[in-house]
Amino acid sequence: MTASSGRRRLLRDSAIVAAGLLALLALESIVNSQAVQLRLIQSSGGLALADSVEGQAWPSPEGGLTVGGGAQSVAVARLSTVELDARRSYALILRAERGPGFVLEGLDEQNEIRVRFRIVGRTEALTRILPIESAVGAGSLSFRILNKWPTEVRIFDLSLHEVPWIARTLSPALRLAAPVLLALFVSVHRRRLLAHFKAPETAVDYVLAGLIFVLTFLIFDSGEVQQVVDHKYTTAVTHYLLREGTPSVPESLAPRGSVASRHQFRHQVDGRLHHYFYSAPMLLNAPFVWAYEKLGVSPIDPAGRFRRDHELRILKLVSTLLAALLCATLYGLGRAFAKPGVALALVAVFALGTQILSTISRPFWSHSWAVLLLGGGLALVSHPGLRESRLTMTLCATLLSWSFFCRAPMSLSIVAITVWLVAGKARHLGYYVGVGLAWLAAAIVHSQAVFGTYLPPYLLSSHNARVGAGAADGRYVDGVLGTLFSPGRGLFVFIPFLILVLWWVVRYWRKLEDRTLAACGLAVIAFHWQLVSILRHWWGGQSYGPRLFADVVPWWFVLAVLGVSVVLREARAWSGARRALVATTAALLVAASVFINVRGAFAREAWQWRSFDVPPAWAVEGREPLLEPGGLWNWRYPQFMGGLIEPTEGADSGRDDE
Repeated sequence: MTASSGRRRLLRDSAIVAAGLLALLALESIVNSQAVQLRLIQSSGGLALADSVEGQAWPSPEGGLTVGGGAQSVAVARLSTVELDARRSYALILRAERGPGFVLEGLDEQNEIRVRFRIVGRTEALTRILPIESAVGAGSLSFRILNKWPTEVRIFDLSLHEVPWIARTLSPALRLAAPVLLALFVSVHRRRLLAHFKAPETAVDYVLAGLIFVLTFLIFDSGEVQQVVDHKYTTAVTHYLLREGTPSVPESLAPRGSVASRHQFRHQVDGRLHHYFYSAPMLLNAPFVWAYEKLGVSPIDPAGRFRRDHELRILKLVSTLLAALLCATLYGLGRAFAKPGVALALVAVFALGTQILSTISRPFWSHSWAVLLLGGGLALVSHPGLRESRLTMTLCATLLSWSFFCRAPMSLSIVAITVWLVAGKARHLGYYVGVGLAWLAAAIVHSQAVFGTYLPPYLLSSHNARVGAGAADGRYVDGVLGTLFSPGRGLFVFIPFLILVLWWVVRYWRKLEDRTLAACGLAVIAFHWQLVSILRHWWGGQSYGPRLFADVVPWWFVLAVLGVSVVLREARAWSGARRALVATTAALLVAASVFINVRGAFAREAWQWRSFDVPPAWAVEGREPLLEPGGLWNWRYPQFMGGLIEPTEGADSGRDDE
């Protein structure tokens, strides 16, 4: 290709990309317009919420509903109660006459606010679509309208509609198309862009990392499944840290006998309630909670009540942002050992086919912070040029220390990276060790001041009580096999392409670029496997797939980069038939991994594969629902097939009798 024809092709493709971006912007604007969304949502019919009215409201003669004015106190109109299906998405369509502002709330059976919409005053009639967050889940929802103004509020229509799949997917698909188009353009014209701008190749790496961040952020943000279980109320703890300088919360947040008092707030110090899973993420989330509170979105309302809907908004942004940053970080880690194309392809596979999508990007687990910090530390010290810097060693020690403060099993990775640095005779190890010890000392001082122990209970006593309990209960064999091969939690079942990665690393061991790093990675994965296997709850509780193996995702990525790089070099000498066989096998395993982990992020039926509202007698008898028939070892109804096939008879054994 001549220089002139190359320039013409670059200009032509630039014009096509520019036109494509404008077209996508116009299409998304049309799809998101009020008229189109109303047409799409109303096509599914709806349920009028004003058919059953109690309190200070009455039907209007002209149709609709009138809510009385709150002259002396807030007027409350109680509307219909509806049953939500976890497998569907919902939205409210509201039509109101001009008038004062009001509040529309949805409360669950425990009278906890699950959804809340503040409608501002209007000088003209209003029509709005109010989406109900998917994290609200299944169950009853009772709606009410609150009017604090003396003027009456007139509602023409308030109805609940199921959102059809096309309305849910069309807008995200158009948003995803823009960064994909840009990524293809940069990839195709990489060399010419470098020559034109006279930029080093690292400049393109930064551009690609940025595009990876944007694209993965949009993908993760589109996921419907929210997994706020153990870390519910974390933003409330952060709120009190910011306001009062203490991680304790008032007893009104978790009254005696409530679910929260038995789970999240079962730990007390000097009569004050502390979150049982207190760890570094509650400190690291502080900037996000502070920023949201400045915008009026606080996890604790002025009356001191917990706002779950606000917590979900905050944690969704945090987990999505951290997972996207992790993908960009993994690209930088991959570039230390492989070409841009290999690193980019593997980031795509890991972003969509591992726990990055099904666990780390879902709000909210402590893995989200811990794995990002570990990946950042690995990326820093993997580049020989960066490794020689005092600043790099200081940053690496800081990132690794905070990863441990998020999750105790990260201590295995810290030991492995330290061994690798010592074996490689890295410079400035004194800074690395000194900074790490300084952070540990600071953590001990903080924990002593708050809890009276040298580490928080979640990192100390809770793990000590559970480590080894699985072996004592005779569950060790179940744990060893189940963590790898069970249809409910097996690592190689949910991420089958890792089998190929492991085989390539073993098969081409002598040809790996950095065998010391590979050995450290294999050691961390092996020890982590054993650590998880001896836990009492080796399946990770209410989660999706091998959640507890999310801590070693960066190590699997390192092994994949090293192994794939060797395979690509070796493949040049293979026959065409062998190359086709290996490529087909790899493609099938990757496709299976992507399918399974996409289900974990987008299919609420898979997340709610088993009911966790088990019969009360089971708690007395000490029975574990996931170990019962139809649980973790049920090949006829694996977790990732939830919603695609009918449950087997045993799969419902954990549900309450109807």
